[in-house]
Amino acid sequence: MKVILCEKPQQMKSYSEAFQSAKREGTHITVKDKEIFGDEEVVMISALGHLIELCNPDEYKEEWKNWSMDQLPIIPEEFKMKVSKDKKSIFQNAKQWLQKADEIIIATDPARAGEAIAKNIIIMAGVNDTPQKRLWVKSMTQEAVRKGFQNLRDAEETYSYYLEEQARSVSDWIIGMNASRVFTLLFRDKKGVKEVFSAGRVQSALLHLIRQREKELEHFKVQSFYEIHGHFNTSGIPYVGKLLQDHNIMKLHSKEEAQGKLQQLKKHTAHIQKVTVEQKSKQAPRLYNLSSLQAKLNKKYKMSPKVVLETAQSLYDKRMLSYP
Repeated sequence: MKVILCEKPQQMKSYSEAFQSAKREGTHITVKDKEIFGDEEVVMISALGHLIELCNPDEYKEEWKNWSMDQLPIIPEEFKMKVSKDKKSIFQNAKQWLQKADEIIIATDPARAGEAIAKNIIIMAGVNDTPQKRLWVKSMTQEAVRKGFQNLRDAEETYSYYLEEQARSVSDWIIGMNASRVFTLLFRDKKGVKEVFSAGRVQSALLHLIRQREKELEHFKVQSFYEIHGHFNTSGIPYVGKLLQDHNIMKLHSKEEAQGKLQQLKKHTAHIQKVTVEQKSKQAPRLYNLSSLQAKLNKKYKMSPKVVLETAQSLYDKRMLSYP
């Protein structure tokens, strides 16, 4: 039996609609498609995002439960994973089907996180030795999905994505667990502050940038300036030129200074030494990736990155966008 492991229920449903026959049976979908699977029995199951997570410090050593400078740095010899407390039933359902499979098709999102979601479930279920294939499609259209299932990749080809995501997770764990305790203990000892301070690889750097920007705004002083523009006409084509100084637009700090400069210019005659006419082609702008889309929509519509991600994901699930 083949088992197709999806990342989330909506993804499972969308993929199933690409097959000749699909029947929902509780938490799984049984599919049939002679063109792709022949007469084999195929079952689709779904995770719900990350089901597996890194263990907490006190789950390695009891003494790591207490926050003390003497315990730092906390770095386990070997990192351990566990099933998330609120997703145990989902994992157990996936595990029972994966253990029945003679081939597992990983059909999670084609990215590092999607790879890790599937591999961690497979490893935790004890079926990592079962033959595995990888669906790698960035479009949810039925044509693309069918083509993807007809041209499955060997799971080893995308294994590096799993290693990358695991390295990121472990890095975040080491920095977050240790830095949070350091800052919390220092503030408690030096300032008498009792709150817990959260620190992390990304959030701490981001907070620093936010604070830097805040300080710039606090010390910012509005400065007005003037520019001198000239209106020209060459071969019947009008254009506006700007007065330059050392190849940069000249900025004058008062109206009087600008008028004085203008009067100086009027005493002289300008001679056009050379006119060059060129035809240039401009490429269409590149399509957005998730980061550039979030930046654009935040700037234009004040949409938060989370809202943009959720919207893009929803449109992807509805086959209106490629993988965000």
